[in-house]
Amino acid sequence: MKRSHAIEKILEKMQARAVTSTNAAGLNMVAKVRPVLRGIESLEKIASNRFPAETPDGHYLRVNGSAKRVRQEISRVSDDLTSMFGAELESVDIHLNDRFKPSAQAQEIRAVLREMPMKDRPAFIMQAIKKGDTEVVAALRGSHPMLSGLDGDFHGRAVESAEELIAPDLVARREEIIGLFSDAQVALSTAEKALGEWSDPEKLSDIEKKEQSAKEAENSLSEALQERSFNVQQDI
Repeated sequence: MKRSHAIEKILEKMQARAVTSTNAAGLNMVAKVRPVLRGIESLEKIASNRFPAETPDGHYLRVNGSAKRVRQEISRVSDDLTSMFGAELESVDIHLNDRFKPSAQAQEIRAVLREMPMKDRPAFIMQAIKKGDTEVVAALRGSHPMLSGLDGDFHGRAVESAEELIAPDLVARREEIIGLFSDAQVALSTAEKALGEWSDPEKLSDIEKKEQSAKEAENSLSEALQERSFNVQQDI
């Protein structure tokens, strides 16, 4: 399968995921990756069509020049996607913080948890989560597990469970953007593999050496012809 076809399938998957989402960032990510697909399609077309008067080395250099331009595009797209991904996660986190805004009693809630028997703490917290008690969850989020007398693993699972139960829309939005970003990275990685087939440093070095040798031979011939012409004129 051509690399372009593989990238196209990834974009179709991203598009299907994005159109069912209320998150505009998904479609923006798809739009960012499309130029990379066009670049790889163009590269494959150039690679499969050598000009009649073109040498194999000349053809390789022409394709390599196209590959360099596509690599620049991939770098730009990668930076844009990373920026979009970070901004979207930050936006989700801000909204989650609004849903779980700590109350003035947050410190007291953590103190109560610390004083509670160790075996009773998990049940108390899970009961609060089931009730949708954002005040208790907010006291846990953003604070060190030790402040509530909890171990790190349970603290993390509790916060995650609370977010899934109380803010499923935001959790879904976060999962969507993570999935889209992951797909986009696979598409870029596939494009990079296509470029690698026409960016062999050793082959490029060999071609450069051949060109240098040919240029030196041409210069030597030119100098010899000039010298011969000069000698003929002297004889005359």
